[in-house]
Amino acid sequence: MKPLALIESWFKDANNHDYIGVIYLNVDNLQWHNDSWGHDVGDASLARITGTIHDIVTPHSDRYLRCGGNEFIVVLYDEQTKQTFEIADNLRQAIEALQIKLLHNIAVYQQYPNQIKQLNSDYLTVSVGAFIQNAKTFAPGSHPLDLPYNLCTKAKQAGKNQVTKLDMR
Repeated sequence: MKPLALIESWFKDANNHDYIGVIYLNVDNLQWHNDSWGHDVGDASLARITGTIHDIVTPHSDRYLRCGGNEFIVVLYDEQTKQTFEIADNLRQAIEALQIKLLHNIAVYQQYPNQIKQLNSDYLTVSVGAFIQNAKTFAPGSHPLDLPYNLCTKAKQAGKNQVTKLDMR
């Protein structure tokens, strides 16, 4: 099953529950990391991030996946949703704590000095959007990732390595 179809099935399954919690993560500055270290190291870094997500999310849910090059989604139901925001914060902190060095190649510093000054961290971090909603009023529409994506975008616009939360219970 393709990632979007799987996510849609999770969202449809929300109708069988009282609450749904969604966490959307986007790895900050991954392109800089790949350009500096190379894509093999970038893939290994994403594997470490995926492992961290697995370790934190698995006690609460088995509904998580990588849904893009640098994007991940977690879906929680009912009692699990009470921990949505705590899980989102824990994910952000744990991924930063991996201390995956963002840049390596000095040529990147020399070629893009102004852009490098604007990076939020020396390490890979994640921006996170998280929401909780009454599942009976949950209607993701034709673009089910719009809300979590938009919350994640707000976290990026606020300076990256942050969590934007919305409680609609």
